[in-house]
Amino acid sequence: MTAQAKRWFRSRDASLFWSQATRTLIYVLLSAWALINLFPIVWVALAGLKTDVEIFQKPFALPERWLFENYGTAYEVAHIRQYLGNSAVFSLGATALGLALATLCAFPFARFNFRFKGVLWGFLMAMFLLPQSMRTIPLIVFLMRIGLYGTMSAIIAAYATGGIPFSAFFLRAFMESTIPRELEEAAVIDGANVWQVFSRIIVPLSMPALATLGIFNFLTAWNELFFVVLMSRDDRTFTMSAGIANLSAKMMTQHSLVASAFIISFLPVLVVFILGQRQVVKGMTAGAVKGT
Repeated sequence: MTAQAKRWFRSRDASLFWSQATRTLIYVLLSAWALINLFPIVWVALAGLKTDVEIFQKPFALPERWLFENYGTAYEVAHIRQYLGNSAVFSLGATALGLALATLCAFPFARFNFRFKGVLWGFLMAMFLLPQSMRTIPLIVFLMRIGLYGTMSAIIAAYATGGIPFSAFFLRAFMESTIPRELEEAAVIDGANVWQVFSRIIVPLSMPALATLGIFNFLTAWNELFFVVLMSRDDRTFTMSAGIANLSAKMMTQHSLVASAFIISFLPVLVVFILGQRQVVKGMTAGAVKGT
């Protein structure tokens, strides 16, 4: 074997070694990060199976007796059924309404040229800079004036409109980079009007992006706390996050029941994320390459 061939093999072995070492290091770091994020959830789940005395005396030990009845007690005492129902109605309603409005908003900006288009788009994007508290107080005053303050429909509508800027930005970018204009032109030649182009071409082809936004918006709405509390007259419209906060205030000495209620509220979110994670990845990567 020549000296040049030996140098080639040595350089190849070195590159393979460093490639495998880098990959192993990445896996180790990602595994450590996953464990760090998983630990609080496991700790709370175990706390829900202990007595309050065990939580403070042996916070990191396994329960001496596994009190699964704590979850049943929390479900009954903390009105979990009511809060779960409110969370489902609020999250699904806000997600569906927000996506519908954002799609209707993104379509003309992505496909049409009209007067003051840049100004209007800039105004819409400026909503990113507006803190939620600055929007909430005027909304409360407005809803009180028209007599809708504290109703679930008003809470859903107010929350859904607040998410339009980001969703419209995401959808406009998706439509411009992914959906070919030739499809719309062919539909117009065949006699389709604007609404038919929107409903039969734009919306179906935007489903990956809509599914991704829908999952993110649903998870965000499910975990929303302060907006729901501020927009509610009483706990009849509280979602799970607001209900658990209310439960924590009322049961300051019953930490195991609060931990159990938290895990119950966490399970639907976990199921939604597990079922939709593939769609999230698909929607985030769709359009990354022009024409895909």
